[in-house]
Amino acid sequence: MPPVIELDDPENASVGLPPSAAATAPGPSTPGRPIWTWDWDLPRLTHLTLTGEIAYRFQFKMLQGTPNLVQLNADIRPTTGIHKRTLGVKEFLQKTQEMQTMGGAQDNDDDNSNNSESSKDNILGMQSKYIQLPVLRTLTLRGTWVLDTEVLESLCRM
Repeated sequence: MPPVIELDDPENASVGLPPSAAATAPGPSTPGRPIWTWDWDLPRLTHLTLTGEIAYRFQFKMLQGTPNLVQLNADIRPTTGIHKRTLGVKEFLQKTQEMQTMGGAQDNDDDNSNNSESSKDNILGMQSKYIQLPVLRTLTLRGTWVLDTEVLESLCRM
């Protein structure tokens, strides 16, 4: 897996761009970062294992199209260096029009922290908007993952 500084470089990332924008983004002719979109619809997916850069960059909101997911494994253990991923409440919220317009709460996929108290309050007030994984039985996070207290409480309630 590349160093964190390279993973966070916006010039190397096409994560979150619409497919047309990602495909036409200027850059070298060598392969760039994986192209991710929000429109996954994989209703028959039951087991998902992600490793390396793919696990590091994965947006958990994408799981809203996987209602039959039973097992999720994400491994960001690098062979060199340190890769730490912080998961906040917004990582587990569905991407909806209502969220984008509510009280100025911003959805910035590259920022894994909730620094603004008012933004955090708006996000926490929308607990009914969490992604739903009704049959998920196993969640394995390998490597250095930091989970907010609110995330742990919400995951334990589900």
